[in-house]
Amino acid sequence: MFNFNQWRSDFFRHWNYAPAKTELLDKFEWEIIKKVEHYQVPSVCLNSQLSKPGVCKSFIDVNTKGFPLNYFDLIKSTFDSHDFSLGQDCEKRLSRLSKHKVLEELRDTDFLSGIAFVSTHHQRFEVLKGAISPLTTLPRVGGSRREVMELTVEEYQQYSPQLESGFEEAARFLHAQKIFSPEDLPYQIQLVVLGAIFAVVGSLDSHCRRKLERWFWTVVLTEFYSSWYEQRAAKDMAEVPHWLLYGGNLPTSFQESQFKPSRLLKITKRQGAFYKGINALLRQNGAIDFYTGELLSDVNYFAQPIQAHHIFPKAWCRKMKINSGHYNCLVNLTPLGEPTNRLIGGRAPADYLERLKEQGISHKQIERILHSHLIEPDTLWNNDFDSFLNRRQIDLENMAKSAMGWLNDSQLDVG
Repeated sequence: MFNFNQWRSDFFRHWNYAPAKTELLDKFEWEIIKKVEHYQVPSVCLNSQLSKPGVCKSFIDVNTKGFPLNYFDLIKSTFDSHDFSLGQDCEKRLSRLSKHKVLEELRDTDFLSGIAFVSTHHQRFEVLKGAISPLTTLPRVGGSRREVMELTVEEYQQYSPQLESGFEEAARFLHAQKIFSPEDLPYQIQLVVLGAIFAVVGSLDSHCRRKLERWFWTVVLTEFYSSWYEQRAAKDMAEVPHWLLYGGNLPTSFQESQFKPSRLLKITKRQGAFYKGINALLRQNGAIDFYTGELLSDVNYFAQPIQAHHIFPKAWCRKMKINSGHYNCLVNLTPLGEPTNRLIGGRAPADYLERLKEQGISHKQIERILHSHLIEPDTLWNNDFDSFLNRRQIDLENMAKSAMGWLNDSQLDVG
């Protein structure tokens, strides 16, 4: 291709200038060689003063096809130029963390975001320690692409061991909340913030741990990260560690979030932060599978399928002409194993409870199982859907408020 003139001369001599071979070579030159010679290679010229986030934006915009590229690829190449293999180091740390099931889907970009959260938190804290005037401009805290692109190799090397330990602590914390797998996580970004918080504060005593639990459930049950999550996560990273260790003003996530009990009646899809949070709290409450008598937290931990199923079956509700918005809402759903769901079928609650008795489960045990799901047994024995809906909505609301630390309808116990 790139030395064609000499090659052509050799070709002609080899074939003794045969007309057929000459014609073949002319055709090859016109259809192949000339196209390669005149091929235009696209290029993008960037100003040398362009910021790293700007370079990253251009890099991602140009590489829109083929293998997906993200800011990890760009910062990896930057770190490589400093003789540090970010890819290898990050891969080893994620591999060690993946022994915890809940961290199995932790990504390299999540880990870098966590490093950025920790690094920017420390930068802000150092300025706060030396600040004389309240008007002192404080460094921003964040874990978005912008903050990640400003990371240095030294910052990564300094904080990556702390963050790895922080994610280990986060996994233990989530296990105590009966959140065992990536599917149970209400928000992936909250996992990153949680790991970064533990990287900063280390292990916590029981009092501070309870405060962290209240923050966790407040974010989940008010669906605080459903919008503007990068800004809200940054606020929490700036405020929650200081609040845990030193007290003071409540973090913004407590002050601005609003719990809406009406969500219990409006949510019908078996997904989302609120739905996952209520299911986890039921497991934490000691919910027992109707059929097997096992704690659902144990069943879930061993990866057996647990899904939310109707307490008053859909077929029965349709037959009784109950509003579909009511019987499909979260209040009429509870986590159960597949054998239990098959036993329930489309039967009236009183009928499938009788079938449980036929399986050898005592009346007393059945009532204990129902109470573990915050179900008033009488409402099921009597097939009383309206009473069931009203009473369970109140009980689920109280469970949620308790997790968030509510003393009453207007006061939080988060000190």
